[in-house]
Amino acid sequence: MKRRQLQLLISAAVLITLSVVVVYMKQKKSNSTFTKDLSDFTIEDTASIGKLKITNQDKISAELVRKHAGYWELNGKFRARVDAIDLMLTTAKKVRVKNPVPESARENIIRNLSVNYHKVEYFDHNGKAIKTWYVGHATKDHDASYMLLETPSEGKSSLPYVTYIPGFAGELSSRYFCVEEEWRFTGIFNYDPSEIIAVSIRNNDYPEESFEVKVLDKNLFALHDQFGKKVERFDTAGVRQLVVNFKKIHFETLNRGILSPLQEDSLRKAKPYYEISVTDKKGEKKEIKVFHKKLPPHNMNNEPFEQDYPYDPERAFAQIPGGEIVVIQFFVFDKILWPIDAFLPRKE
Repeated sequence: MKRRQLQLLISAAVLITLSVVVVYMKQKKSNSTFTKDLSDFTIEDTASIGKLKITNQDKISAELVRKHAGYWELNGKFRARVDAIDLMLTTAKKVRVKNPVPESARENIIRNLSVNYHKVEYFDHNGKAIKTWYVGHATKDHDASYMLLETPSEGKSSLPYVTYIPGFAGELSSRYFCVEEEWRFTGIFNYDPSEIIAVSIRNNDYPEESFEVKVLDKNLFALHDQFGKKVERFDTAGVRQLVVNFKKIHFETLNRGILSPLQEDSLRKAKPYYEISVTDKKGEKKEIKVFHKKLPPHNMNNEPFEQDYPYDPERAFAQIPGGEIVVIQFFVFDKILWPIDAFLPRKE
């Protein structure tokens, strides 16, 4: 009997010892500072990324899908900004871990990450998850950001890290946003000259300045006045330059509360200042309408306007394909808003 009790005591002692060892090993593993899977945020092969999804703490999200080289689709309906996509891919490739969050600050950082974050999900071209980042706020010196990593094989890490990009002075969290308007590609006209077969500029304030250009060959053009009459003598180099200028013509911003819905409807029914159209070799025609914008109290330098002209000399409204109203800058559009006189011989 005593021998039996002794065996039971020994067995219990062994089990207790083993349990302590297991708990210790688990604790040691959880406190490990640089386990490969949970601190390796980097995605070396960014070409393998086919989809990105960014979600913030308010469950607002932006989904970006790679369609082809240089073209990403936003939320299944818009083209996404190329510069913002490139910045995210560069960050995925260059991000590094500076150090794990010190144990004394860990609880506070994890709490902040649970209420203020951007969840950034990376998928391959088949929709399979690659990695997920939880991007938090900047460090006190604003040269790094707090992040948590989640991988398909290891799940979500319990240990946050301080991340940065070597050689870059600044935090990373500002690179991630979910508002659809901020992700929208702002390009309106972005043609290679070889794609264009016709350009039309109609000025409804000064109809005599209107014209149409037809591209007959690489350096061969036809110019027509406001009545459609062919112009025999004109500056071919000037017309060529106009056609070349229909590249990187962007709007400044969407109508974010500048006009009410009622004002937008009234604007669409108004007579446009300019009507601009481009037809490409596929026969597809892109047209926008430009409308006057009332004179604001100050210019871009916050200086009062001193003019009798009732309209803003720096900006205008435009209705782009799809019907949306946007704000444009003449600084950009003056490259294509030429009068027909710009191509005609000077009168003596």
